[in-house]
Amino acid sequence: MIGIVILHYIDFQMTKRYIDNLLSLNWNNLTYHIVVVDNCSPNSSGGELFEYFENNNRVTVLLMKSNLGFSKGNNVGIKYLREKYNCEIVAVSNNDIYIKNKDFFSLLNRIYLEEKFAVLGPDVFSVDKKIHQSPIRMTPINKIQLEKLKKNMQKKLIWMKLLIFLDIYPIVKIVLNGFGIRGVKESHEFQKCRENAVIHGAFFVLTDIYFNKYPDGLYDKLFLYMEEDALALRCNKKSLKCLYYPDLKVEHYDGRSTRLLKGNRLKKNIFELENTIKSINILLGEDDLL
Repeated sequence: MIGIVILHYIDFQMTKRYIDNLLSLNWNNLTYHIVVVDNCSPNSSGGELFEYFENNNRVTVLLMKSNLGFSKGNNVGIKYLREKYNCEIVAVSNNDIYIKNKDFFSLLNRIYLEEKFAVLGPDVFSVDKKIHQSPIRMTPINKIQLEKLKKNMQKKLIWMKLLIFLDIYPIVKIVLNGFGIRGVKESHEFQKCRENAVIHGAFFVLTDIYFNKYPDGLYDKLFLYMEEDALALRCNKKSLKCLYYPDLKVEHYDGRSTRLLKGNRLKKNIFELENTIKSINILLGEDDLL
């Protein structure tokens, strides 16, 4: 049995599009169930999804009373699928995903039978940025790298807040676009299958092998961001096989929900930096993981 957790926030059309996409795939003889976790969206989109899919026996919509963040929200869906449907494989994904390969989950199931992985990440292609986003890192992050990342992000945060204060971001954006400076680097390793890399959090797969070691699901002390690193550190600690597999591909329409909430890309980036720094501080305090 395969389960899919979709963490929903704000964007009804994007989540509905992804669910329709999943329902249209060739599942062949595989049984599956989709659970949508509405993370207390500040609009009516969670309730609308509940009503829209109420009579679909392949889809369950769970409405949270507060925003649980990424890990705790996904853990609600994971627990539901594991307890009610005894799912051996659980795909955890954002709502802004699209899968073109009709046989995606048949291929995923075959790879699991052959590779016996605990965690798998596909090739994640950002449609907006036009880059391949996974793997994020070739090896799990360490304490020195976390400290360096934190300092770099603190510097970026100061500059971004200054751009908002001076109200010159639109001018800077035009200049950067004119010079072809996107500010995001693509991983040049996306074509290579590899073990123990840090996979992208927009879509990844957990299996019984992972749940045997971590029955509660994901590391839940982080609210948003750095969850991929926490997952890689967990796998490394228990010597679990984390497989990046580029023959499996998903499209990622990233940041739509945050942009809808924050209004523009600069505010979205500031939001991401602030919350990433908070997550780094939490991880730095976890001597058991690092």
